[in-house]
Amino acid sequence: MLIEDMAINVDSCATTIMSYITNQSLRGDTSTKRRTEVSKKVSDILPKTEILAQLAEEASELAQAALKLRRALDGTNPTPKSVAECEANLIEEFSDISNAVTALCDAWFGDNLDSECEFWDAEREIEDAKYKRWLSRLEAKEKSDE
Repeated sequence: MLIEDMAINVDSCATTIMSYITNQSLRGDTSTKRRTEVSKKVSDILPKTEILAQLAEEASELAQAALKLRRALDGTNPTPKSVAECEANLIEEFSDISNAVTALCDAWFGDNLDSECEFWDAEREIEDAKYKRWLSRLEAKEKSDE
């Protein structure tokens, strides 16, 4: 690999990490601080398989919270929970997902910054492509409804 290529890769990785850190900071993320304040991480205690199981459980709970909030907002199929309670539950489940993803990344990558950068670069590309595809479908439908 040429030195120029290495510099580009480092710049790309640094941009990815800074973007992730900035986004987390804008959202008030304290997981990095939290992880440095304790001597152990979840990934030091649980194997990847259990962290994956935890992530799946939390994803299921997030789905249920989203559906419950939809019911509270829509009112067609009433729920005894208020919109505010449902929103609070959705935020809680997002937090649980974030913790599970953090633990999974710790278990998966450890201190291998290059692999983690590649993962987040790929994730961002897929996320962007899927968002554009979703928006394109909505715009096509909107156009066909005119």
